[in-house]
Amino acid sequence: KFGGSSLATPQCIERVVDIIRQHCQLNDLVVVSANGDTTDALFALYQLAIDNSEQFESAIEQLLHGQAQMVESLLNPSSAARLVDYLQSDIEQLKQWLLSAPELHQADVLSYGELWSARLLSAVLSEHVCPSYYVDARDFLVINNDHDCKVVADTSKAQFNQLTQKGKLGIVTGYICKNLEGETCTLGRNGSDYSATIMASLTGALNVTLWTDVDGIYSADPRVVPNARKLHRLPNGVAKELGRLGNPVLHAKTLQPLTDHSTHLHVASSFDYQNSGTEIGKFGQIAKQELSVTYL
Repeated sequence: KFGGSSLATPQCIERVVDIIRQHCQLNDLVVVSANGDTTDALFALYQLAIDNSEQFESAIEQLLHGQAQMVESLLNPSSAARLVDYLQSDIEQLKQWLLSAPELHQADVLSYGELWSARLLSAVLSEHVCPSYYVDARDFLVINNDHDCKVVADTSKAQFNQLTQKGKLGIVTGYICKNLEGETCTLGRNGSDYSATIMASLTGALNVTLWTDVDGIYSADPRVVPNARKLHRLPNGVAKELGRLGNPVLHAKTLQPLTDHSTHLHVASSFDYQNSGTEIGKFGQIAKQELSVTYL
């Protein structure tokens, strides 16, 4: 899974492509967040629409321009033109929702960040690395409601199996899904990490790597405790407790789908991908003796 900061600029995306080249095989899955601060920009648009602000038109133009620039800098002209066409039609739909009934479409509006990100990365990979396809998680991932965010596993798994394409690299949108009524929902704060571990649970993956802007889990928050050190191995139980107690990198929801599986979770930095990160899983006594400190 690649977070927003790992996909923020064309240079970042090129680095992600390098990581995929080195670490992925065909039939693997890549979960993506929205590029950079796209979700914030979409939420700001939503707010401008609610406030009936005259800045709405210029903000939507700015969003379109930024996304189109990213597409054009990474793809050949014909592929770029195709994606920019899709983008323009998405922006028209966005405008329609925001100018008619913004409150009814907040989650629909926010979902575009992940959709654009997945579509672009898939196109870049298909052009430069290997055959690739992207999947909108709303086409298979069903949750009970956007409060509990509990996955309806059997339905989600069956629907996902129908969408997989063998012999290709699958790119899946993080953060977004649908509820039992078929409405768009989001998985909340750090929702793409949760999406990644849900995908691992649905597919029985042995490893999940969260590529982010930090190089692992530390014994305490380095911003608060300067001599905190990186923990290279962290037992599941300790990780779960740290997530519950407000660790800034781990979240309780992220770890939840892995409790019944022997999946190992890795946290690593996409900005320093030669450096080993933290591995979370089942380990012996030595890992259990590590001390970690966190706070709410």
